[in-house]
Amino acid sequence: MTSELREGTPAEAAASPGAPAAPDTPLGTVRATATYKGQTVRATHGLAWWDTEEGRPVLDITLFDHAPAAESVAAAAAGRSGDEQSAMVLSLVFRGTGRDLDSLEQCSWTVDFPETGFNQIFATEQPRESCGFVSLAFPSTPKPHGAVHLRLRGDDGDDEAPFAWDLELHLPLAN
Repeated sequence: MTSELREGTPAEAAASPGAPAAPDTPLGTVRATATYKGQTVRATHGLAWWDTEEGRPVLDITLFDHAPAAESVAAAAAGRSGDEQSAMVLSLVFRGTGRDLDSLEQCSWTVDFPETGFNQIFATEQPRESCGFVSLAFPSTPKPHGAVHLRLRGDDGDDEAPFAWDLELHLPLAN
């Protein structure tokens, strides 16, 4: 299955192929868990939208443990983050016109733990491996919006205080 970008997204050129979305993952699905020092954060809802950073296309994904407020949905449709407290934030920066793991230039993965605050993975070298990507795809969906399907699973490699995550989502793109 090929990736699909809607006109008006940061990269209006043809997208590169991505892995197909798992057929058993319905659109609107968010299953996310992160653990650190005995704490577990879960997310069940999310918003995804395109943005740009220094001329590069960026896919921003904000995950919540509750349904997002209307203001957050409107902000995502406008290509920006709302003011609502989120559980997890994922930001993917791509190079060129590619929208696959080979074109991933930077990955930022942040989780807000209730007792210890934010944990973040920020990867510019080997972002695919550092963020634990299993798959990334932009499967075809009815117009006007596309969708993103991704799967992450990993840990930070710290034996004393491991930070681990397991995430699967299939979300419509808000813009």
